[in-house]
Amino acid sequence: MVSASAHAQPLCEPRILSIEVAQASAEPLSPPPENGWHSTSLPDISWQKRWPTYRGNAWYKLQWQKPECDNQPIALHISSLGVAGAVFLNHSLLWSDANLSEPLSRSIGVPRYWVLPDALLKPGINTIWVWVSGATTQFTGLQHLELGPLPDILAAQQASWWQNQALLLLNLGVTGVLGTLAFFIWLRRRNEHSYGLYALQALIWLLYCSLQMRQETGPMFSDSLQMSRANMLLFFGFILSFSLFVWSFGNYKHMRRLWIAALVLLILIAPVVLFVPAASLPLALLGVFLITLIVFWSTCLLFPIRAWRTKHAEQLWLSLCLLTYFATSVHDTASILGLSTSRHLYSAYTSLLTMLFMSALLSWRLVNTMRRIEQFNKELSQSVAEAREELQETLLRKHELALNNSRLQERLHIAQDLHDGLGSSLIRSMAMIEQQKTPLPNQQFLSILKLLRDDLRQLIDTGASAKLDVPELPSTWIAPLRYRFGNLFDSLDIHADWAIAPHWQPKPSPLQVLALTRLVEEALTNVVKHSRATHLSIVLQQPDAHTLQLIIEDNGVGFDVDAVQTAGLSIGMRSMNSRMQHIGATLAVHSRPGHTCLEVLLPLT
Repeated sequence: MVSASAHAQPLCEPRILSIEVAQASAEPLSPPPENGWHSTSLPDISWQKRWPTYRGNAWYKLQWQKPECDNQPIALHISSLGVAGAVFLNHSLLWSDANLSEPLSRSIGVPRYWVLPDALLKPGINTIWVWVSGATTQFTGLQHLELGPLPDILAAQQASWWQNQALLLLNLGVTGVLGTLAFFIWLRRRNEHSYGLYALQALIWLLYCSLQMRQETGPMFSDSLQMSRANMLLFFGFILSFSLFVWSFGNYKHMRRLWIAALVLLILIAPVVLFVPAASLPLALLGVFLITLIVFWSTCLLFPIRAWRTKHAEQLWLSLCLLTYFATSVHDTASILGLSTSRHLYSAYTSLLTMLFMSALLSWRLVNTMRRIEQFNKELSQSVAEAREELQETLLRKHELALNNSRLQERLHIAQDLHDGLGSSLIRSMAMIEQQKTPLPNQQFLSILKLLRDDLRQLIDTGASAKLDVPELPSTWIAPLRYRFGNLFDSLDIHADWAIAPHWQPKPSPLQVLALTRLVEEALTNVVKHSRATHLSIVLQQPDAHTLQLIIEDNGVGFDVDAVQTAGLSIGMRSMNSRMQHIGATLAVHSRPGHTCLEVLLPLT
């Protein structure tokens, strides 16, 4: 097998004698010109040096010597031509693209081979004609061409197909899967900007590679110029997003500035790529391509310097990947621009490996983050357990304080009950004995002691009194008090009027009834003890369906209410106020010489 750039060929292989190129007319597949031929060598991918202002088509003429040992088929392999083309053997058509005028078919990066028919071959010198329609913004012309036995050409075809197509397809599949995973991770963790940028650059790379693999310009684009503009803009966007991803992965503290710089670059370059006139488009796109390389190479070189300073493991591994990518891009750029004779491009390999490597680094970071979260959860669980123990101890102390406070409150209640209940009974009994002019008979004295005993029992049962049933009628409730104080009032010549409502509407609670009982006992005891009254009125009524009103009036000597309440001399007054506040009632006391009124308003629910 011989290539167009070979110098020595075996005798049993075809021998290329010359390669020439000439401008072709604008009409597709017009006959080759008679004059204007220039010797050249392959690959011949740039016409600018030869024809600086030429924008059109070209013919390539390859003359070759058929070998004498004609024992196996001869095949032709072309790795790529741009943009569309056709191949002839001795003026007989072997192959042609479907569209040789705009919108052109695209044979860039598409390797092809043909078995040369024996019927078209001539003894001795044969000619292969290649017609190429070059886009003004693409690498035009003809790349590598090889002639040789069919097995050798098949091997070359497979190698070119693997490098130009299979790797690109594999890259698309891997990039799509990894970009999708990164996108969903970013959706769940919006603060992880590196995953979002990885997904963005993966998406742009997918679009760019998809355009590169298209074999027809239409119907998406009206001509090759539009497709070239889209390609360059996507390539520039990919490099920008890739650079942002790299710096975001490195936790660069000035990411906001980088975002602004990238946005400014995009705003400046996008109009140039999209709207520059066709005549100036090649130069404009070359400038954009160089700016893109500067951005990319700056990232590849500056990030390792920063990583070396930080000594962060993840950043150092990414730096190694970037340096490899930098070396590969320099090599491939030199080959594409014709500055190197190497025919192998390594970007297809390194781009795939870079995607895999960066996804591995992102996975590593995710695993480390999850480990930190697990460690944090463990520490948090320990802290919560310690806090729970401290809270339990605090609650135990609070419970003890509550118990002590409850005991204290119970003692205060017992003191109030002793004063209101047993105390009032004692005072009443003492007053009765003092009023007697002769010693009391034993039977009457025993009756007084039994009454005190009953009051003491009632005091002991105070805690359970709130759970007792409320009497069905107000008269049933007031009857014991009326009986206990009635005899005392008669002996003291106190006339008592009792006006009691016939029904509860609705019933008060047991606690409210108990509080009212204590208040009536205290009030009547005060009348007996202090008032010197001759007339007493006890009224229990309901002004409305939700209020119970108790009024106790006497015509005694009266007292200064404000002075007593301010000085706090009366335990009975304090007790009555406390009890009424406890059940949500209001207590009003008015007194002057000859009239004292105690009024209670109790809301009922």
